Amino acid sequence: NAAIIGGIGGFISSKVAGLRSVAQKVAANRNNQSARKESSLEKAQLTNSVACDVDFPCIHEYTYNPVQRFNVMTKMFKSPRGSKSLEHLRVLRQSDPCYGTLMPRLDRPSLHEISYDPLLRFSAMVKTYKQARGAKTMEHLRVLRHSDPCFGTLAPSLDRPSVHEHTYDPVLRYRSMCRTLSSPHGTKHFEPLVELRRSNPYYGSLAPGSECCSAHEQTCDPVARYNAIAAMLKAPRG
Repeated sequence: NAAIIGGIGGFISSKVAGLRSVAQKVAANRNNQSARKESSLEKAQLTNSVACDVDFPCIHEYTYNPVQRFNVMTKMFKSPRGSKSLEHLRVLRQSDPCYGTLMPRLDRPSLHEISYDPLLRFSAMVKTYKQARGAKTMEHLRVLRHSDPCFGTLAPSLDRPSVHEHTYDPVLRYRSMCRTLSSPHGTKHFEPLVELRRSNPYYGSLAPGSECCSAHEQTCDPVARYNAIAAMLKAPRG
């Protein structure tokens, strides 16, 4: 009997120990599940993925959820293109100490005024100081006067002729009147005429006509009369 009782007691104790271990495992699983739920709720509150919003902002308001507020307002805090940080500007001031690069403007000119800042004033007025096309420096003009001393090239005009007059400057007067002084096509100079008179002494070739006949008359000059009547004296063909 004692052995049977001892065996039953051992069996019961083993069963109780097993039940205790199962209960501990179930409690541990429950604790793990609750911890997972809490972590998932925290993540949901941060990302607003599944859980509902804690606040309900209107259309003109921003939520106080950190992630959502940052996503909405990050475009407002974005610096414009080309902006530099304070460290960058500090390095630029140390490496480029040129006046007026990073310092604030000292004057505020109106639209019709030009700033007294040297660089800005030069940039605005450099176009007005630009010389015309073909302009020459004083040194260039001095060299031209030395190398081309012709009268009237660089000296001012001595007379002021009107529109219907010609100047008395020799070069300008010849240039304006050379077309009127040009001889017609086929004219010969005196030298060729002298040579023609020597080489062709026939009477009437270069001498003026000795008679002035009318349009209905024939001249009595032999050569001219023959040239005029030859077509009439020509025998017909055949």
